[in-house]
Amino acid sequence: MPNQDDILPIAVPTMSQRQFDHTDLPPAWPQLVAEVAQATDMVDLERRASLALASIMSESRHALTWASEDGGPWPDEPAILARLRVGVVIAGRAGRSGYIPVRFGQQFEGWIRLTPGRWSSEQEQALIVLAAILGMARRTLRPADDDAAAARRRLRAEIVRVRDIRRLDELLDQINQLAQRTFGPVSFLTALRYQESSWIEKAYLSISGNRIEKQDFWEQRAGLTGTILQTEEPIFTDSYDDECARQHVSPLYICSGEDAHAWMGVPLHDGDRAYGVMSCYSTNPAVQFSPLQRELMLILAEETARPIRNAQMLRMAEQQARQMQALNRITRAITSTLDPERVPALIIEQAQELFNAEEGSLLLLDEPTGELVFSYAGGPAGYKLLGQRLPSGAGVAGYVVSSGQPAVVNNARGDGRFYGTPDGNTGFLTRSLLAVPLRGLDGIKGVIEILNRRDNAPFTEDDRALLESIADQAMIALDNARRFIQIDQTLARRVRDLDLSNDRLRRILRASNALRVERNRDDLLQAIAHSVSESAGFHSAIIALVQHSDAGEPYLQRVVAAGPVAADFERLNRVRAPLGRMTGLLRPEFRRSPSTYLIDRRFDDYAELWGGPEYVYTSKTTSGQVGGWHPRDVMFSLLRNIRGDLLGMISVSDPEDGMLPGPDQVQILDIFANQAAVALENAQLYSELQHSLNSLTALSGLGMALNTTLRTSQEIYDLTVGGMVAHSDARWGLALLWEPQRAPDGLMLGAKIGGAPADQTAVEQLAREAIVLRRPQTLRPSAATSEAVVAIPLRATRGILGAICIGYTGGLPRAAEIESLGLFAGQAAVAAESLQLFGAVRRGRDQLASIMASTREGMLLVDESGRIAVTNDAFRDLADVAAWPAETSDERIDGLPISDLLTRWQAAVNYGPADFGQLCDGLSSVADGVDRFVHGQLTSPRAHTRDIEWSVLRAVPEGEHDVDEGRPPHRWPILLTMRDITAAKDAERLRQDLTNMMVHDLRSPLTSVITSIDMIFRGVAGGEATKLQREILGIANTSTQHLLDMVNLLLDISRLESRQMPLDCAPVELRPLGERAISRMTIIAQKNSVEMILDMPDGDLCVSADHELILRVLQNLLDNALKFSPKESQVIMRIGPAEANGYVRVAVRDFGMGIKPNDLDKIFSKFGQVGNRRSSGSGLGLTFCKLVVEAHGGTIGVESIPGEGSTFFFTLPGA
Repeated sequence: MPNQDDILPIAVPTMSQRQFDHTDLPPAWPQLVAEVAQATDMVDLERRASLALASIMSESRHALTWASEDGGPWPDEPAILARLRVGVVIAGRAGRSGYIPVRFGQQFEGWIRLTPGRWSSEQEQALIVLAAILGMARRTLRPADDDAAAARRRLRAEIVRVRDIRRLDELLDQINQLAQRTFGPVSFLTALRYQESSWIEKAYLSISGNRIEKQDFWEQRAGLTGTILQTEEPIFTDSYDDECARQHVSPLYICSGEDAHAWMGVPLHDGDRAYGVMSCYSTNPAVQFSPLQRELMLILAEETARPIRNAQMLRMAEQQARQMQALNRITRAITSTLDPERVPALIIEQAQELFNAEEGSLLLLDEPTGELVFSYAGGPAGYKLLGQRLPSGAGVAGYVVSSGQPAVVNNARGDGRFYGTPDGNTGFLTRSLLAVPLRGLDGIKGVIEILNRRDNAPFTEDDRALLESIADQAMIALDNARRFIQIDQTLARRVRDLDLSNDRLRRILRASNALRVERNRDDLLQAIAHSVSESAGFHSAIIALVQHSDAGEPYLQRVVAAGPVAADFERLNRVRAPLGRMTGLLRPEFRRSPSTYLIDRRFDDYAELWGGPEYVYTSKTTSGQVGGWHPRDVMFSLLRNIRGDLLGMISVSDPEDGMLPGPDQVQILDIFANQAAVALENAQLYSELQHSLNSLTALSGLGMALNTTLRTSQEIYDLTVGGMVAHSDARWGLALLWEPQRAPDGLMLGAKIGGAPADQTAVEQLAREAIVLRRPQTLRPSAATSEAVVAIPLRATRGILGAICIGYTGGLPRAAEIESLGLFAGQAAVAAESLQLFGAVRRGRDQLASIMASTREGMLLVDESGRIAVTNDAFRDLADVAAWPAETSDERIDGLPISDLLTRWQAAVNYGPADFGQLCDGLSSVADGVDRFVHGQLTSPRAHTRDIEWSVLRAVPEGEHDVDEGRPPHRWPILLTMRDITAAKDAERLRQDLTNMMVHDLRSPLTSVITSIDMIFRGVAGGEATKLQREILGIANTSTQHLLDMVNLLLDISRLESRQMPLDCAPVELRPLGERAISRMTIIAQKNSVEMILDMPDGDLCVSADHELILRVLQNLLDNALKFSPKESQVIMRIGPAEANGYVRVAVRDFGMGIKPNDLDKIFSKFGQVGNRRSSGSGLGLTFCKLVVEAHGGTIGVESIPGEGSTFFFTLPGA
């Protein structure tokens, strides 16, 4: 009998994953397996099955066993039977047996045992097929159910009735009753894993039909239930104690005095993991469980595992919901009070209720001693522990504090960390405990302990996580309570401090409001200095601002003082401190805030900034106290604008209390410095705004003066230079114009206001630099002259006209003022340029009017908006504007939308819709940028209506190029030109009529000549001709016939052009047509030693066409190719589908001299012959081909490479 080690430990669903040797199956096995289904009775079934097994597994012994049989090789090992029941194929090891389950649907019918049990993947597939047929055949041939089958069926039916019960107790009670009916009077136990831990919970116990309500828990290592949970395999035994000894576990008796003998236990699976054990046992030593009862036990556990798991999960979900509600209640309770005495009591009371615990305690850490103090203890003996201390590191609580890790202890007496002194002091017996740390932001602050659950349940990791959540909330509540007390005390102190500083803040607020409304810079500085002196806690205050020298170098200069220091201000004001020295003061050791620095008497840095101690104010305040002010101490705050640029600083001394400033005084000085910086920046902005407003007012006045009337350039420059000199308080101004054609040095004086420049040459050079660089240039005062000069370029839209130079006595104006001067100069330049352009436009308009009036062609100019810009008299005459509707007069054409003009024109003249539509499309395509040039004709069937030839092209503005790249999408201005071609049309018609008349008149005489020659050939007139006469007559006949063919060709071309050629269209197959054309030209090809090839895919291609006309087209193209083909070459005719859907393409390729690109456009025109030599043809053949193809709705073209040959092709619609 095999044991569990003899089989593979995993299910083997397919053999494709096993590394067995490949074994070929005999070809007869499918037939033998199929014959199994034809068995007439069970004996015949087993005989046929034996034959099939011998064929599939010829080297193994086999045995077929039905599940209802008591004899035979029954697999007593529960693991094998359990796997066979769920349909697992089991392969043996090392010559051991293997098993194939026989099933019908979900019903277990039996198994096949094979010894040795190793097989290939092909053999396994064959065995699985045989097992499926055996299960189906056995179900068909099986007689009425035996007692075992009836028992299985009854059990499953009763399981169906109870498996929908959702409550765990009710479900297990029903299953117990079912077990009693199935197995007789037995004890029934269902044990479940407790909260996914290593503990087992007694979910249900019935002894001899009586339920035991007592709740029990035990560790997984005790009893056979733990063994089954660990191995996940069933255990069947006739002696419980003997089996425990074999499994090396101690027997577990939940109730004292009971002895288990026959015992069977089966794991309850949820997926691939066992979550519990169902067991039945008998206390009667004479009772043994039969194989059928064992099988029924497997069925009972298998069928009820999922309902029991669902009921357990429902109970766990309800329990977790209750715990979450309790946790929320605890959180609300412990956070609802800030009383530090009440918070610990609330924490322990709520935690005890949540865990159903007998005792609970909150221990807080005394950090200086490391001891734990019982802050609160609940339960009957808890009050005895209040105030007691645990030595540092003692007990489980000490371990939790020192390690920072929670502790779960379910056997307190067996845990070496347990400290029993508190139990001895109170008489309490600790069985189990759960302890978690109270974690604060800066470490462990204490421990929460919960002791002895009233239901004797163990503490688990889930309980630990829940208590840690409570501990986190408890720590927050404790911290909030402590912080509340601290905040309350701090607020009391702050109230006193605020009372002291409120008066000072009120003074600061009044000073701030005063600074906001002050606009004059000097008054503002005085107000700032006095506010600091009166409200910042210092009697003396000095303000120094950043200034700029003529050379542009920045420096600090004291500008105002208030308080005792004002007496020394005249001496202090004379000193300038280079701004570069400031960096030495801004050291970290001096910083008291981001913008305030304190330099005490030990350092000379502040004195060095101003050039020495004699230029530094010495305070009159002294103090002998520690932290007192020294006369050489100084504190200052930096003034910065919103961009962070340094504006200056406020330095203070003479403190009111004689002491070094504290943080509050530093903060107040920072406030003053920020307010002062904002006020100074606002005053500066206000000053610049006023200056800009004055500049704009002056600029607006100048613009109005320039635009009220058209002035000369001299007046414009005089007015502009005068305004610039007056606006900027300058000494003189010059307008120097850049005219290299008129002046040797390129500069001419345009205007002069005020005195003469000190250095005329330097001024002119500065003007040239401004013109070349196209931006303002400056000239600073020098040692030779104190005059500063600014040169502003006269920038117009089309270039630089010159420069305006402004001279100043002293320094240069500010950058903002130079920008204002640039606006003056720019406006003058634009005005002067506009005056020049106006004259040019007026002259150009006069010239355009003269040109348009003198031309005979009609002209119509349309602007980008689609309106008529200009028309000439010739257009009005050609368009017959006088005949238009009465509401449209000559004077109203200009400015009219082009669409309205076309509508009225067509209504009055009534040209053909196609021709007029082509004109409209051409105007739109050129205006939209689709085409650059479009042309066409307007013709009318009416008499006395002019025929007009028109063309449309882009009217490109001056300075632009007729290209689309880089240009944003827009409509182009367009020019429509028209020419009267009525006379030319009449002449063409007359020539055509003359040609037709000549052709018709030549045709009859030529026919007569050919007939007469034929009669002479046949001897009808004058007897038989001589040989010489026949040669002469042959030449005459050939020439006359050629002339007649040319006349006929001209007639056909004329009829095609007038669309009077009748077309007899029908489906035409191109292969025979091409072969016929080649056949007709074979003699000529042989004469020229040229090979003709027809290249066409298999299958016929048909077109709808006139057979004879298309044949003539093919012959003409072949004839043309032969004329230009060198000897020993080829002419290829290719026929196939065209790229256009539904069309057929025919191409004739030669390898002659080719056609030059310039000649391709005229190759299809009448009498068109290209190249350096004329051919023998008339030049009408390709014209005829083009007209025939186009008459059929096709297209014709040519591709040619000089020196390589030409390809003439055409397309026709398919039939």
